[in-house]
Amino acid sequence: MMWDMVVLLLPAVIAAAAAGLVYGKKRREKAIVLSSALVSFAVAYAAVLLAGYAGAALLSGAIAVFISLSAFFYLDDNALFYPLVIMGFAYLGLMVLLSGADVSATSFAAACGIGLMAGLEARIYGFRGRKPQKNGRRKLEIRRDVVQIALGIIVIAVFLAAGRIYGILAVAGLALLGYLFNSASMQAENAVGRFARSFERERAVSGEGALFMAAGSMLILGLVAPVNYALFGLSAIFFADSAATIVGVVAGRRKLPHNRRKSFAGTLSYFVVLEAIGIPLIGLYAIPIGIALAVVESLPIAFDDNASTSIAFVILSRLLFL
Repeated sequence: MMWDMVVLLLPAVIAAAAAGLVYGKKRREKAIVLSSALVSFAVAYAAVLLAGYAGAALLSGAIAVFISLSAFFYLDDNALFYPLVIMGFAYLGLMVLLSGADVSATSFAAACGIGLMAGLEARIYGFRGRKPQKNGRRKLEIRRDVVQIALGIIVIAVFLAAGRIYGILAVAGLALLGYLFNSASMQAENAVGRFARSFERERAVSGEGALFMAAGSMLILGLVAPVNYALFGLSAIFFADSAATIVGVVAGRRKLPHNRRKSFAGTLSYFVVLEAIGIPLIGLYAIPIGIALAVVESLPIAFDDNASTSIAFVILSRLLFL
């Protein structure tokens, strides 16, 4: 399986590199947009194919391209409503899937997650660049994580009560509402804008954290089949990550040697919360997975931790026992 994945992803790497060489430094934005789209297509195509949905692989790749483009141009100058159109298309497409179209809703979710991650990363780390963020005020971080926990409760409640497809639909709907809400927050000083910005860290793309949560959730719901494992992965995104941040800002005085932005207290709380939820769900498998996710979450990498932990969880789940 791993060799098949390498073979399928290699063309994407070559195409992305070729795009950069063709456009060069003077057209760097176009090169990054093209590279993001190509990588989105190839990764989504390969992931859906390896997950066993061969008939949906091509369409999933196309959907990933649309979502990656919408994320790259998110809130960008005159393209303010472009992402809304694309997300509306994606949401409508999911409704078509629910009505019986011959495409797997889970493959669609995986494509959305992959495209959203690729587009956001291209926007933040590629052409636009990321300025270092401050850790943020204690009240701000706690307020953000209370919202994160509330969103997790909503998504998991829908997932358990109505099934996987409606769980995916809930995440897609929340992402679409997030686009609308963040668009409003970019307007001139108004009540909605001030309220939205009260949840944002300094120098962060508006809604960045919430969109990465949506992308990670889509990836897990799309590629992790057993319900208990999917619940475990969602808990890592919504609950363990929130616990790590809250404990870290309140009591995280001793920092990790390899990442001064993370603390021993925060990382330990991440692992404890994950095990408290995971052991009843998947037994002792939760321990090695929890250790691996805690390590990934603590790494000083230029990648959102909700994205990195969800990717790590999907890979571990499929390699170890799914």
